[in-house]
Amino acid sequence: MVAVNSDAFDEDQAWLTYPEVVFKELAQVDSNTSAALSLQGELKQALKTLQCENLFELQQAMLSKIRESCSPGFFGYQLGGFCEHDFCVCSPTGSGKTLAYLLPILEALTNLRGALPGEPKVLILAPSKDLVDQIFSVCKAFVHFIDLNVVKIGSSNVSIRDEAASLVEFCPIKLAHQQTSDVVIATPGRLVEHLKHTPGVKTKTVRNG
Repeated sequence: MVAVNSDAFDEDQAWLTYPEVVFKELAQVDSNTSAALSLQGELKQALKTLQCENLFELQQAMLSKIRESCSPGFFGYQLGGFCEHDFCVCSPTGSGKTLAYLLPILEALTNLRGALPGEPKVLILAPSKDLVDQIFSVCKAFVHFIDLNVVKIGSSNVSIRDEAASLVEFCPIKLAHQQTSDVVIATPGRLVEHLKHTPGVKTKTVRNG
C-alpha cells in the first residue's frame, strides 16, 4: 500500500513513480491492534453479524491510514477538512481490498448522516460489470445496518432505463429531477452515458480530496 501527496500530481504523474511507501509487506501491520475497535456502533454490529470482526491486515492498515490523512473529516466540503493523500493499493486477490476502502467510506458517511440528503457523496468506478456487481454486493450487506442508498450502474443485469430511475426522481414541487443516492458504483462508460443523457445526474457533491 502506498500513500501519495496530492500536491505531487502533475502531467508526468510523478506521484506514481516516486510514492511514499506506507507498507511494503502486510506483515508490517500490527495485527494486535484492530482499527475496527473504534468504528461506529452500526458498523461494528454489521461486522459482527457478517462475521468480519477480525479485519485482515490490509483492511486495518487502510482504515488507520485514511483516518490519519483526513483532517478533520473525510468529506472536506462538509466538515472543513481535506485529505492529504491519495492511496494506491496493490495487494493479492483475496486480501480484502474491497472492504479495505469501503470501511473508511462507510464510517465517513455514518458521521455525515443527514447532510446533503439524496446527493451522491461517493463515486466508486470499476473497470467491469462483474466488479460493479461484486462491490455492490459487499456494500449492500452494510445497508441493512446503515441508512444509505447505494446505486449501481453498468451492471450486467440492470437496464439503462432502470439505472436512471434509481439515480434520479422527478420532484413536482421543484419541477426538476433530483438525485436520490449516497453511493454510486459504476463503470466509466455507463457513468458518462448518464452524465450526458439522464437529466439531473451530477457529481458536484462527490467528495474530492
